[in-house]
Amino acid sequence: MQYDQSPAFLSNGVLDWAEGLVKTYSDRKVIVLTHCVINEDKTFSPQGRAIYERLKSYPNFNLFLGGHRHNT
Repeated sequence: MQYDQSPAFLSNGVLDWAEGLVKTYSDRKVIVLTHCVINEDKTFSPQGRAIYERLKSYPNFNLFLGGHRHNT
């Protein structure tokens, strides 16, 4: 998924699109890749949290890969 730390990420349709793919291909394993998943303190970034919360209930959501975020 695109890197987008703005509050608009939650409403720009990307999460709806991703969830639609997970539902449509429920017989396939899902791997999500995005850059900003965690913060320097090892907590979810806002984008990482939003993606995880939206997709975690689907049994085919198997792997969530991402980079890191540096504030410094």
